[in-house]
Amino acid sequence: MRPGDSLKSYINFFHSELAKVYNHGEEISALTFISGLQVTHPLYKYLLKHNIVKMSEALSGATIHLARRGNEGFIQFLNKF
Repeated sequence: MRPGDSLKSYINFFHSELAKVYNHGEEISALTFISGLQVTHPLYKYLLKHNIVKMSEALSGATIHLARRGNEGFIQFLNKF
């Protein structure tokens, strides 16, 4: 995640890149997703605090974070994964 990027754009980018990877697991996906977040981002802190190890858990955390900021349309998109 580059400075100035929104969480929404980072998630879109992450999913497009993840689609290119063959045979990835939830644990590797979650680790890669978390590693790409800025350490100052509130979601990064949330995911580490709650010991998130699966991609489904990371997306759940992202959904909570986005809901607090009024991104309901994007949350529906996330729920497809």
